[in-house]
Amino acid sequence: MAFVSMVLGLLIFYSLGSDPITLILGSLASLIFHFMTSPNWKKDALLVLSLVLKVPQSIIEGFLVIFNTEERFYEVEISGDPLQMILTITLSPKSVVIYSEHGKLQVHEVSRI
Repeated sequence: MAFVSMVLGLLIFYSLGSDPITLILGSLASLIFHFMTSPNWKKDALLVLSLVLKVPQSIIEGFLVIFNTEERFYEVEISGDPLQMILTITLSPKSVVIYSEHGKLQVHEVSRI
């Protein structure tokens, strides 16, 4: 079913054109078809919503990273959905997940001096 939702979303996207509004509408249509065909659509919808709500914070942190020079590495225990943790950590411009191994995530972070 995921393949069907992807194909339907892409068909709608390409049939409308290629301007920015079309990109947004095509992405929304693809998400709607995915949620309609996914057995865990509520969980997926919450993940998308939480990521969208973190975008303004990420933009602000992106500007702050320009002035930061201190960096550190640390490990985080995986609790819950690993994909959600990786996306949440990596969405911030200040931190990125380097690798995942044995239930732990290796994180690289830039912080203020």
